Amino acid sequence: MLEEVKNLAKITLSNKIRNNGESKYAHVQKVERLLIEQGITDIEIHTLLYVTHLMEENGVGDFGEKVLAQARSYINMSHNKSTSIDLENNPLPILLETFLSLAAEPNVAIVRMADKAENIKSAHVFAPEESRRMALSALNIYAPIAKILGLGGLSRILQDEAFKILDPQNFHILDSEIKDAELGVKKQLEETGAFLTSIAEEQEINTEVAMRVKGVFSAYSKMVKKDYLHVTSLSDLFAMRVIVDKIEDCYAVETLLNSLLDVFEGEQRNDYIQKPKPGGYKSIHSYYKLDTGGVFEVQIRTKEMHEWNEFGQAAHFWYKYKDFKKRYSQDPSILEELNFFKAQGKIKVGRFGKQVYVFTPKNDIVELDKGATALDFAFALHADLGLRATGAHVNGKYVPLDHVLSTGDRVLIEKSNSTKVPGSKKINMVTTKKARSYIKKLLRANLK
Repeated sequence: MLEEVKNLAKITLSNKIRNNGESKYAHVQKVERLLIEQGITDIEIHTLLYVTHLMEENGVGDFGEKVLAQARSYINMSHNKSTSIDLENNPLPILLETFLSLAAEPNVAIVRMADKAENIKSAHVFAPEESRRMALSALNIYAPIAKILGLGGLSRILQDEAFKILDPQNFHILDSEIKDAELGVKKQLEETGAFLTSIAEEQEINTEVAMRVKGVFSAYSKMVKKDYLHVTSLSDLFAMRVIVDKIEDCYAVETLLNSLLDVFEGEQRNDYIQKPKPGGYKSIHSYYKLDTGGVFEVQIRTKEMHEWNEFGQAAHFWYKYKDFKKRYSQDPSILEELNFFKAQGKIKVGRFGKQVYVFTPKNDIVELDKGATALDFAFALHADLGLRATGAHVNGKYVPLDHVLSTGDRVLIEKSNSTKVPGSKKINMVTTKKARSYIKKLLRANLK
C-alpha cells in the first residue's frame, strides 16, 4: 500500500507549492528520509506521512479507516489553536499537554515531530518575525516533546536549527569550533574504543561502543551555565558510550578504562546506577584526559539501562520498535503479533493520560501520577528535599506545596536548612504513593 500512496502523492502533491517555495511532494520525501535516518522504517508510519499530506489536498483514496483516522488526528492537531500561543510568555504547557495526550496515537506524534524537524531547516527563508516564531516553537516546545517521546535525534535537530536562526553568530562560531576539535580527537577515540572492545572480549565481556559529539545548542547552553569561554572546556563535548550485558560488567569496564587512560580529576565521577537521576536515568559517567589536553566523557550502562535512557521514560516501547528490523530478520513470524503498540498487551495505550511530566531547574524530566503536588515532586527528587520543603516556584510563580502540577511545569523547591519530621498536615499535601508512604512511616516512628 505504501507504494500506491507514494504514487498518488507524486501525482497530487508535485504541483502544490509550500510557503518556502518547494513542492509538497518534495517536502514529504525529505520528512521520509529524516524518519529513515532516525531508524524509523515502519511502513504504517511512512504510509501515515503520505496520507496526511494527501488528505490536506483532498487526494486520499481508500487506504483503510485506521490510517485515515490517524491522519485526521494529525490534521486536527496541526490546526489546533494552541499552536498560536505566545511562546515567549507561555512556552511549554499547552502544546506539551496536547502532544502527550496524543500518546494513544504514537504514530501521529512521531510524524508530527519529524515534520517539525524538517520544517525548521528551511525556516530561514521566511520573514524574520515568522522565522523567529518558528524557531521559538522548535526550541521551547517541540524539542522537549521529542525528548520525552524518546526521539533524541529529532530533538537535537530542532534545537540546533532553532539556535542557528535565533543566534546565528554564536551558532556558526561554536559549530566551527566543535568540528575543528572533533578532527583532533576522532582518531584517539576510535582507537580507544577498538582496544577496549578487544581487551573486554578477553575477559568475556560483550561491549557495544559508540561515539557522540554534543549538539551545538546543548554545548552553548552548558557553556553559558558554566561561564566557559571555549567549547573545549566542556568535559562532555565528546563522549564514548559503552553498553554491556550486566551491571557488574559496567564496573569491570570502568576498571579497564582506568588502567588504560588518565583519569581526569577535575570532573566528578557520577554513578547514576547507584543513585539514578530523577527521571530514572542510569549510567556511570567517568572522565578521562585526551592527548590534545582536553577531556572526554565515558558513559557505561547495560542494554536495559540504555533502552530506558535513550528512548524515553514515557516511550518505553520505543526500543522494541527500533529493534524491529533485527528481530524480524531472525523471526519473521513476529509480524503477526507485532502491531507496534498493541503487541500482547505490552504497551499501555493512553499511558500519558495517567501521568504528568514536569521539569526540574536543570531540565530533567520527572514523571508523576496525575494530581501530584509540588510536595510530591520534592519527594520524588529526594526524601530529604521533601522534608525540608517550605514552598515552590512553578513556572517562576510562588505556590504552596499542595499546588497540583500540570504537564510542562518547571518546578523549583524552596527549602529550609533543617530537616523536620513532617506534621500530620503534610500528608494531606501529597497524593503519590511514594510520598504518602514515607510520611506515614516517619509519623509512626515519631509516635514510638
